[in-house]
Amino acid sequence: MLSQPVGYVHFRFSMDGELRGEMSGAPALWVFNFQLEPALQRKGLGRHIMSLLELIARKHSMQSIQVMILAVCTCADVVPAGSLLLYMCIP
Repeated sequence: MLSQPVGYVHFRFSMDGELRGEMSGAPALWVFNFQLEPALQRKGLGRHIMSLLELIARKHSMQSIQVMILAVCTCADVVPAGSLLLYMCIP
């Protein structure tokens, strides 16, 4: 059994205009920080956690999930560091 945390997700409910400093637009679940221990990366756990966040967003009638990537990213071939990725989950 694991006795220490192996990951962290900081999210909250807000509006999709929050990044522009506007509390307007559709309701959105914002993911501000998402970390997993390197030994657990690239094994599908992150995808599973994003699926759980999608379920939470749907349960609370959010229109989208917005994920910010602002720090150093070791997966630069997938998403360039410093970019903003918007993952729209609910059509």
